[in-house]
Amino acid sequence: MDHNSSSTKVFDFSTQASIMSLLAGIRKSELPTVVKNELRDLVFLYTSGGGDESVRISLEQKLNNYKIEPVAPPSQKPVEKLEEKIGKTNTIVWII
Repeated sequence: MDHNSSSTKVFDFSTQASIMSLLAGIRKSELPTVVKNELRDLVFLYTSGGGDESVRISLEQKLNNYKIEPVAPPSQKPVEKLEEKIGKTNTIVWII
């Protein structure tokens, strides 16, 4: 393990958004599935298990060793409202 503090990243486990971002980074990585599952399980163990510091330290060491980077959430695109589409569709009129 690299003990250089400048290369050690501290991860944010305080919000649901930061945890989701971290889990997305784990999923996006090219690590073997068994390693991804181990990291995911450690994230859930830490966040739902009362925040055990030994779990956090182990998790951060592994995340740093595997060079996991949290994925930024996608930017919010404006959603077209259904009401705006009503009346804008083509109408077919049958003449008998």
